[in-house]
Amino acid sequence: MPSTPGSRSIGRLHRYEYSVRRFLLEYVDKVDYVRHRVSLYGSVPVASGDGDDTPAKKLPFCIVSEITRQERYEERMRVGEAMKYQQSLTLLRQQQLPSIRAESPDRYAN
Repeated sequence: MPSTPGSRSIGRLHRYEYSVRRFLLEYVDKVDYVRHRVSLYGSVPVASGDGDDTPAKKLPFCIVSEITRQERYEERMRVGEAMKYQQSLTLLRQQQLPSIRAESPDRYAN
């Protein structure tokens, strides 16, 4: 069965998320978060050009970035929308539950 363009992009997204997670787990030693500034500290192994079996040297790195006001706002809006969605689902379930119990009372009897 041929894959659709949408399924290919979902597969790429999963591979990307996996590779980012793997990088963070294997190479990042420390994460600092101070007043909307994020710093990642770690090191990556660097193989020598000789091709011998000596242990790889480690090259340290530091990635510093700042979370902007716009990004914080967008995250708050995203979380707010997710909470509204969850609340509406809960209300919908609560409204449907009495009608389901009325249809089959013996199933929900205590």
